[in-house]
Amino acid sequence: MPGARWESITTDLNLGMARDRLERQDKRLANLALAWRPYERLTLFGEAPYRQREGSTQAGRLRIRAIPDTLGIDLTATRVTGLKNSGAYSIGFGWYGIFGK
Repeated sequence: MPGARWESITTDLNLGMARDRLERQDKRLANLALAWRPYERLTLFGEAPYRQREGSTQAGRLRIRAIPDTLGIDLTATRVTGLKNSGAYSIGFGWYGIFGK
């Protein structure tokens, strides 16, 4: 397996507003994400979404393409900043290409 590819790093920044109907107020939103695909079948994600007047969430994800262009497995860890025992772990499965190419 050749060395990791550093040119495959991408970043995303999303900014916006959302209306909280229960609290009857607008809230600012932000989401910063970083993705790195060092190998063809492996992608690492780091994400920090923010919603005004709420704790921000931090997430890390590892996506393994078990069967290229067909089956992906996601291992995810999340936590809410400043909130004890808020960590959670999950595993997800993605089936790609089920509607054709």
